[in-house]
Amino acid sequence: MSPGYEWERRLSERLQHLYNEVPGISDRWVADGLAELGIDITPQYVQQLRTGTKTKPSLDIVHGLGKVFGLSTSYFTDDDAQAQRIQDQIAFVIAMRDGGVRQLALRASELDPEARQWVMETVERELRLRREGNPPKAGPKRGQPRRGQQ
Repeated sequence: MSPGYEWERRLSERLQHLYNEVPGISDRWVADGLAELGIDITPQYVQQLRTGTKTKPSLDIVHGLGKVFGLSTSYFTDDDAQAQRIQDQIAFVIAMRDGGVRQLALRASELDPEARQWVMETVERELRLRREGNPPKAGPKRGQPRRGQQ
């Protein structure tokens, strides 16, 4: 596989990842954002870059994509480890937009380390049970044992 092909694949996959993860993104939104930077491309061209049917955009377009998404240009071009770090940050920001998640994180920050560890283990246990097909029917009532501690 040639280095050029690898870079083109990365651009397409990472652009699509942003569409999948960040609510409200559209080809029109990206094209309009690029237009504000003085880069005139159509929503159809953005869609073609995203799906990989068009490759080899100019460096100006790649820099512009970075600016539109508030990311380093390297997200679209560098190795997978760098992209994964950025994708993890994106997932964190999206999760923190949820008021319940944000409130839980803020409240947990007030706990001592042992209590935070217990909260983390409880969350992990609930997630494992859900993955195994055992979603909770209702949360525990005060004084009742927690799931997995009966």
